[in-house]
Amino acid sequence: MKNWLLLLVLVGILFAGCVSPPTKNVVHWHAKVNIEICGIHKDLPKIPPGQGHLGSPLLHTHDDNIVHLEGDIKNQDITIGKFMDVIGLDFSETSFMGKSNGDDCNGSPGKWKMFLNLQESNLFRDYVVSDGDTVLLTFE
Repeated sequence: MKNWLLLLVLVGILFAGCVSPPTKNVVHWHAKVNIEICGIHKDLPKIPPGQGHLGSPLLHTHDDNIVHLEGDIKNQDITIGKFMDVIGLDFSETSFMGKSNGDDCNGSPGKWKMFLNLQESNLFRDYVVSDGDTVLLTFE
């Protein structure tokens, strides 16, 4: 009797593993990215002709200045730094889109700043993308 009970429990565990979702972290999130250099709006790079998105299946954009995050996530895989990497942009807290801290911006030395949901942040590459966030990167 104990063997049947043990076998039944094992079969139940195996069956439950087959029908449950592979992870609790599968998401479909979006975060808006705004970029301003010396008061001028800049867009993220455009999708190459013939492609449906720019980036990876996990982190990409569709010519809409939005981070599309789709799939099974781990926080270390969904940073804004990783997003910029997969869309082909060099990005750091001191240099981005051809402008480095100290470069001219309307006659004065400029500096990169980051705002997350209207709050200034120093996370830059380490910011973990969340659904509904707005990221503002300014060089001023």
